[in-house]
Amino acid sequence: MSNSRTGYGRKVWICRQTRELIKAFGGQECTAAYLDLGLTTVKKWPDVNEAGNITLMSLVKLEEELVSIGSDPVFTLEHLRALGYVATKLDAPTSKVPAACALDMVRAACDAIKAATEAAADWEITPAEHNRIVGMFEVAQREYAKYLSAYKASISDGAGEG
Repeated sequence: MSNSRTGYGRKVWICRQTRELIKAFGGQECTAAYLDLGLTTVKKWPDVNEAGNITLMSLVKLEEELVSIGSDPVFTLEHLRALGYVATKLDAPTSKVPAACALDMVRAACDAIKAATEAAADWEITPAEHNRIVGMFEVAQREYAKYLSAYKASISDGAGEG
C-alpha cells in the first residue's frame, strides 16, 4: 500500500475504519463527536477477563496505537467475535451527553455572535440582518435548553447509582 499510515494518510485510514465500524455495528454514519455517545456498544462475554464494554471510539484509539507500532489491524465484526466480544445495537435512542450539548451550544452562540459582528461592521443593521441575528440567537437558546436538559438528566441518572 503506497499510502503512508503516518500523518494525513493515517488519519484518512482511521476515518475509513471508523465508518466501517459504525456500519458493522448497525450505527448510522456520523461525525467522531457522536462515536463515544453509545450509538452502539461492543460488549465482552462475561468469561473474558477484560474490561466489560468498549465504545467505537475506544476501538479507533486502539487501532491508532496499533498502527503507530506498525500493525495492520482491521476490527471486523468477525475479528471482534473471535476476541470474545459480542456486538449489539442499543434499542433505545441515546441522548447526547452534557459535554456534547455544551459544545453545540458554544458553536451556536459563536455563530450568532459572528453574525451580529459581521452585520454591525458597517454600523448599520438591515431588517434582513436583524432577522438573521435573531434567528441565530434563537438557535443558540435552543442549544442552551438542550444542554440544561442533558445536564439535569445526567445528574438524575447518577443520583440513583452507588
